[in-house]
Amino acid sequence: MTTTTAVLRTDFASTSDVRITDTPHNRSATGYGSKIPTRYMLEYGGRWRRVYMMQYGNSGSAYVIVHGQEHFLDLDTEWFIQLYAEEADRGH
Repeated sequence: MTTTTAVLRTDFASTSDVRITDTPHNRSATGYGSKIPTRYMLEYGGRWRRVYMMQYGNSGSAYVIVHGQEHFLDLDTEWFIQLYAEEADRGH
């Protein structure tokens, strides 16, 4: 019997807001790992959730934890965070 694990993704329709916080302490001395905290919080599914990065090498994958499972950010949600961050950096 073969067991497959589906990759869970966020649904942009369940995303309400984003905020930037102080960057939490990262326990990884190298900056690589499976649960690197970012400065972003996402209101997703009615709760504020920390955005984490799964970072190995030059590329990473952003995700939030929902009911103990990793939900990788869909493209629209990633753009939503990026636009929010750019506006915040401009001081708006």
